[in-house]
Amino acid sequence: MKKIVIFLIIAISALFVSCTEDEYSSEPQQAMKAEFELDQSTITDKIAFNSDREMVFTLKLIHNYLPSDSIFLKAEFINTDDNDIVKIDFFDDGGVAAGSSDLVAKNNLWTGVVNSADFNYEGSYIFSAEAIVKSFDSDQEISLDSFTRDLTVKENSRPVIVSVEGLEADGTLESGFDQKNILVDVVDDDNDENGLNDSQQLYMELYDVDNVLLKTDTYDRENNFDEFKIKIDSTYAVGLTTELYKLRFYAEDTYSETSEIKELEDILIENKKPVLSQFVYPEEVVIPQEEQALSFVVSVNVNDPQGSLSSQDIAEVKLTMTINDTDFYFEMLDDGDMNNSGDFSIDDAVYSKAFKYDNTNSESEYPISVVAVDRAGNESEILAGKLIFVKESKSGIKIIKSKVNDADSNTAFSNPFN
Repeated sequence: MKKIVIFLIIAISALFVSCTEDEYSSEPQQAMKAEFELDQSTITDKIAFNSDREMVFTLKLIHNYLPSDSIFLKAEFINTDDNDIVKIDFFDDGGVAAGSSDLVAKNNLWTGVVNSADFNYEGSYIFSAEAIVKSFDSDQEISLDSFTRDLTVKENSRPVIVSVEGLEADGTLESGFDQKNILVDVVDDDNDENGLNDSQQLYMELYDVDNVLLKTDTYDRENNFDEFKIKIDSTYAVGLTTELYKLRFYAEDTYSETSEIKELEDILIENKKPVLSQFVYPEEVVIPQEEQALSFVVSVNVNDPQGSLSSQDIAEVKLTMTINDTDFYFEMLDDGDMNNSGDFSIDDAVYSKAFKYDNTNSESEYPISVVAVDRAGNESEILAGKLIFVKESKSGIKIIKSKVNDADSNTAFSNPFN
């Protein structure tokens, strides 16, 4: 069963007098007269119904009468053509009583629920509500005040997807494409002033060939008579492997009524592997003769057609250093944190790793290599090099040159030091 909160919020307010608890009225004849006042910002003069759909109404009553247990509300919908009556019970009990949908007890927000199936047909209705206080020592009921509101009850129409343009079944979203504009035309008979002043949202769902839902995107439109405009680029393929997929579109209106699904089958979505370039590292690392903490940075450019940032398709950029036949792995970052990762600028697709060393390091050569992995599991070709540590000359002159391996990682790379 679906439930729709219509916040036909009717504010029932009284002239509230500041007073102590002893000054509150305790008998019906002394109770302050309540006055019902519409909150025009939230009330609607039309309500929608469909089979087996619950509608929740809220009445707000502010009063100066204690105890509040002796107050209750009566409400009903009366059809103006044949006097058909649909009663609705209101509660301010926090959901204790059977049939109560109230959330918080004793907060003067009374909640009532009516099922659309209780209405026999469309037409003009009067919504009538009355606040009543009951005497302690008798069955006497005193009406504080009443309220009526003219309403139109209308069966809600389903939205309809007329067309989807800009992408077709058996189409292809190529790796690295710039932008694709998809236009979805959705109509609903209740969008005009004679209807329910309805509105819709559009959902675009991506499924794999086994009908597993992978992602859902939601779209709005500026007014109810425009097409939905969907703009996607190659980042839509983040984390997806290159294969066939299905796109499903459907619209949902204010009253949770959905259109039929429009499906595009056999959409090929491509996700190609990252490409590395500009692998930069010191040509020689000079070990100082005296105690001194120094550092150097290794960096690499990453180009991924689906987005080269860690917030996009790049899952990991990994640097491997081999020391005494043992591989050690280091994460390279594009976070702009020069003090830690050594990266100069955030989100520029240059990934870096800083290393610290001092005079205790020994002269040696350490093979290094770097690889990037995207969120689909695609690995780039490996770029490789070698770090050479040398002792500082007695003259104290330190010259550190950078080695740049600018080979395209789409091709195999041989160690430049061999």
